[in-house]
Amino acid sequence: MIELLSRCEREGNSLSLEGDGLRVENIAQLPADLKNEIIANKNELIKALNRDLLARENGILIGIPGTLYTCTISCNTIAYVEYVDGEWIATRETYKRGVRTTSSHKVIARGNTFEYVFNEFVGYKNFITRNNK
Repeated sequence: MIELLSRCEREGNSLSLEGDGLRVENIAQLPADLKNEIIANKNELIKALNRDLLARENGILIGIPGTLYTCTISCNTIAYVEYVDGEWIATRETYKRGVRTTSSHKVIARGNTFEYVFNEFVGYKNFITRNNK
């Protein structure tokens, strides 16, 4: 999906959600092979765009559309949700000031569905930010 989304952008087109469907800007300018690839992967593209939307709604940055999401938990801690080797995984990394390697690493959740891992990730993020106030 990453390559397909990137190719659309390189061609000067953007994909967005429109209701339950997919909207392609400047579709008339797309090469036929790219149109066919979009049609063949429509459901996966919609899922990726929905993941991106869910991330934005929860104040989480999109690192790689449909695949990698991140947020800063504190000045020394970063958390990620990413798709790796066929599974979704949420992790937290903490760094010591001035040191480029992690001082601690924690797996928050891992699973086959984005929804489960993302919900655990958001719960963790909310718990930590609530307790740091």
